[in-house]
Amino acid sequence: KAISINPDDEILLANRGSVFAKLGQFNKAISDYNEAIRLDPENESLFFNRGCFYGNINENEKAIGDFNRAVSINPDVAETYFNRASIYSQLGQFEKEVEDHNKAIEIDPDNYQYHTNRGTAHANLNEFEKAIEDYSKAISINPDNARAFNNRGNVFRLLGKNINAIEDLKKSINIDSDSSSAYYNLGLAYESNDNKEEAAWAYNQFLKMPGNDETEADEAKKHIRDLGFTPES
Repeated sequence: KAISINPDDEILLANRGSVFAKLGQFNKAISDYNEAIRLDPENESLFFNRGCFYGNINENEKAIGDFNRAVSINPDVAETYFNRASIYSQLGQFEKEVEDHNKAIEIDPDNYQYHTNRGTAHANLNEFEKAIEDYSKAISINPDNARAFNNRGNVFRLLGKNINAIEDLKKSINIDSDSSSAYYNLGLAYESNDNKEEAAWAYNQFLKMPGNDETEADEAKKHIRDLGFTPES
């Protein structure tokens, strides 16, 4: 009703758009933000939020365009670079992702999520030592960062450092016992280290986790059988 009384109030439009977004109605949210931006075309936060909405419906190029516009208005907001980096990650443009994480970290160097995600971008580029450095920094900022332990453990495994991998993956599980990927990665690390019984146990723990897709479950079962054991589920 407030908007019907004052249809040219960009704040009311943005607020209603944000409510639509919280309800998962992103197209309606974008429609309201389109009008809000028409009324206030130099408002960085409007472009940032609309970029996030576009990202939620996989309109990635439009999301990048909005984040670009937000950066051009205000280049000192770390979260804008972080969100644009996430879109680049989805597009497989990992070099650009790293560049944006660099900018985000320059602005906010103590954000563990920025270091964790940049570590993953480095890992995707096979820059494993840089990945370990970032994961280690993320862990030093937040020692309860289960994802960083999981990811660093997996990188250690890829480098053949199985003992380090097992140690990290156990820590990840101790922090977040519901992480199916940590159990799967632990199974891989145990298997690489020729700990067959422990590997089978970890794969079976993975199989007990809800939400695993059929392909992943089949792979885990194959690993268990190849190790000479029977899948428990």
